[in-house]
Amino acid sequence: MKPAYNLLVPAALALAVIACNNNPDSVEKANDSNQAKMESSDTTQTNQIAQSISELDSKFMTEVANVGLTEVSLGKLASERSSNNKVKHFGKMMVKDHTDANHELQKIASEKNITLPDSLSKSSKQECDDLKKKKGKAFDKAYIDMMVDGHQKVLSQFEDLEKHGTDSQLKAFVTKTIPVIQDHLDSAKAIKESIK
Repeated sequence: MKPAYNLLVPAALALAVIACNNNPDSVEKANDSNQAKMESSDTTQTNQIAQSISELDSKFMTEVANVGLTEVSLGKLASERSSNNKVKHFGKMMVKDHTDANHELQKIASEKNITLPDSLSKSSKQECDDLKKKKGKAFDKAYIDMMVDGHQKVLSQFEDLEKHGTDSQLKAFVTKTIPVIQDHLDSAKAIKESIK
């Protein structure tokens, strides 16, 4: 007869795996926190600030923060692992520019009592893990493809918020950042053409 604890260990491990897989990712946690602040009946000044931000603005901020964290992580990989000088330089530019933008967005979020993700989302972690498996020209091509696709998507999100956002401080950040995103997209497209 097996001791009872021998049966409990596999059950505990199974529950731990299920719990880990059911944990919301960093973006979901931030969005849930912000939603709770907006719905709170508490009228403290902090919650009044959070309530003054639209759900569109709040979700935009959390998504952009995740994109920024992702760009920094991917940029570090590119600057360290690429064998192509253009890709290395582009990766370094992503680290610098997105670190700067992340700091500016964090300042706005702090003033508005908006919670931003503090780590990569599950899908962003997966992107980084997938890229780490590649080497040489395959790495360069995969990275630059991600940069072109990602910057096209983000540019569209920024342009949409510029039209439909409600917070003037956030809209000013967006308007200032759109030309930088366009520059990144143009550079990524040019590198993509050069490494075909």
